[in-house]
Amino acid sequence: MEYLDELQPDVHPLLPSNSSERAQCRVLAYTFDTLCYPWMKEFMLAREKKRREELKRLLIGGSVMLEEAFVKFSKGKPFFGGDDIGYLDVVVGSFLGWIKFYGVVFNFNVIEEDRTPRVAEWGKRMWSNEVFQSVIPSHETHMKFLNMLIDKLPPLPEQPAVSA
Repeated sequence: MEYLDELQPDVHPLLPSNSSERAQCRVLAYTFDTLCYPWMKEFMLAREKKRREELKRLLIGGSVMLEEAFVKFSKGKPFFGGDDIGYLDVVVGSFLGWIKFYGVVFNFNVIEEDRTPRVAEWGKRMWSNEVFQSVIPSHETHMKFLNMLIDKLPPLPEQPAVSA
């Protein structure tokens, strides 16, 4: 994506022009990709309720961090990128399909209006964007991917018989 900014800087910049803000965007995107994605994947595949609850807490913490970042980067505008979709909107927005999937399949809303009101509103704006809708995988695609991951899991060890 950064290549697009370099290729045509006057068309629709995805990253801020300020080098410090650009670096902060990259750091947040990297943090989100390297923390939240693994937590989301592990949550889907977790077999132990205790671990899934721990991951819920981590994901909720991540959503609160995202709320704080949205306030900082959006500067009161509709998107992380300001008035238009930018780099962070694309990076974080790519997870919205999974977040919606979690709400349906696991009855767990990573983003909630009472906890993360600005990010919840941002998510609605992203979902109302036709281009965004056209590139986010469907619920069925997410389910197929989850089933593929589950099929690759090693079988659970057999439990010893309990005698009465």
